[in-house]
Amino acid sequence: MATSVAFNNITYHGNDGDIGAAIVKRVIQGLALARLGFTVRTDVTERTGMLFIALADKLTRPGTGCAPSANNGQMTVSEKWLDPQDCEIEDVYCAKDWDKKIKGLALKVGVNLKDLTDTDLGKLIVELYASVWMRDSKNLALNGDTANASPFYATIDGIWKWLMAGVAAAAGDGAQVQRYVVTAAANAALPANYTRDVFLPGLYGKQTQRMRQLDDENAEVVDGNTSSDKVFAVSDELYENYYQSLASNDKLESSWRTLQDGSKALSYRGIPVVREHLFDEGATDKGETTVRRGYLTVMGNLEVGFDTDSEAAVMDFFYDKKSKTNTMRINWKECTNYAQGDMTVVGY
Repeated sequence: MATSVAFNNITYHGNDGDIGAAIVKRVIQGLALARLGFTVRTDVTERTGMLFIALADKLTRPGTGCAPSANNGQMTVSEKWLDPQDCEIEDVYCAKDWDKKIKGLALKVGVNLKDLTDTDLGKLIVELYASVWMRDSKNLALNGDTANASPFYATIDGIWKWLMAGVAAAAGDGAQVQRYVVTAAANAALPANYTRDVFLPGLYGKQTQRMRQLDDENAEVVDGNTSSDKVFAVSDELYENYYQSLASNDKLESSWRTLQDGSKALSYRGIPVVREHLFDEGATDKGETTVRRGYLTVMGNLEVGFDTDSEAAVMDFFYDKKSKTNTMRINWKECTNYAQGDMTVVGY
């Protein structure tokens, strides 16, 4: 039997042609990765190239008439890949497991009580797993590491794995990512105002020339501050340290506003500063010492790809008469990477 359940303004019917499409939509929309600088793609069904071509500037020379001139401009071509990996969530339930506990929730007149697919309990299971899928998918996009011992984190390589590999790339490699701030280990006390006085200025001050050009070309300058298509994304402790710096400052009107309205939209030099607690959680779970981490990136330079435009992405809750069990199965593909190394700077 099909499951029917509503998520706010989205309704899911288990027998839809593109099964679970509404839940897929809800999960992808709920990832909130765009606020962290990601481009979210839902059409990546196979290994997909990311090709970028650029020319150097300062090519102009005095005119030489008919004499041949040197070729001063060379195209820089960089190629990276989005390589989707299979991901799966599968759990099996037996209605008997809930006897004498919440059996009443599963009752339905004239239908086998062992089959939960059209019960309130079945609807609850579907909704809970949609939330788990959303959280797992975001966690993997940020913290996945195929070399990690955890079977969960080893599912795919997340953006931090790619960025750290970019830090280790050779100078001149288009994939090289600059690490401009080295934070203290998690067991060391974080000094007051550290994020305000050290971490954010360190990232901001070491932007590449191409990142700064965005400020020159696109920014609105107000009172010496710039606003452009960039974002700082930082871990919990770094964010809280910055918040306290502003909240305790009684000299700035903007700091008082932050303290009074509990604003979730802090900024530095006109660039939004957002927190992401999964930075901390993932690093801790994997046993890494660089829990305090963050980056400054041009919006869209980080990419996460899914295959959710195709029927390969399936969320299904069904009953097996032979085994008398109810199965929740979710299958999708996911991958991450960054586009250009000189459009993101990291600290950890």
